[in-house]
Amino acid sequence: MTQVARDRFFLNDAQKKAKNGLTCLSGDARILLRESDDTYDVVFNDTFAGDEPVRTTSTREAAQEVKDHLSDDGLYVMNIIGYGDGDPNQFLAWEVLTLKDVFSHVYVLSDVSDIDDATLTNSIRNWIVVATDGDWKPSDDMVTFDVNCDGARVLTDNDCPVEWLTTLLEAKSSDK
Repeated sequence: MTQVARDRFFLNDAQKKAKNGLTCLSGDARILLRESDDTYDVVFNDTFAGDEPVRTTSTREAAQEVKDHLSDDGLYVMNIIGYGDGDPNQFLAWEVLTLKDVFSHVYVLSDVSDIDDATLTNSIRNWIVVATDGDWKPSDDMVTFDVNCDGARVLTDNDCPVEWLTTLLEAKSSDK
């Protein structure tokens, strides 16, 4: 994945331009965090096995491990695939609720800024979720979205049905 980031997503350029340095770690995220005493300003999670989120990086315990390694104003940023229609039976709602269990502030940002609300909520897309205990807030030009978490559960290492949530997302997608 690191090589893909270098080849397609300008990782080398970003590392050269980063004022305070940009570290890219490769390996099992939770093991890397457990074996490290380092703190980070940003941790980015874009872990999927195909279209399915990786269970071990989706839970409250995983979020807590990230939080333990963030600076005071650090950000935990996740890319999540889903609908924004307020359906609590999807991974987006469950993950937002999980992050709210660990972090003081959780923001859901759309990857699109120039479409109407009906299109925004009824199409599958990437959502950027930012969790922090710091003072960061989305800027006025960012499109934020309130996710309905009623009926969702906090994902834990012992209860993380990503396969079921993904099946619901696939079924909903085929209904469109």
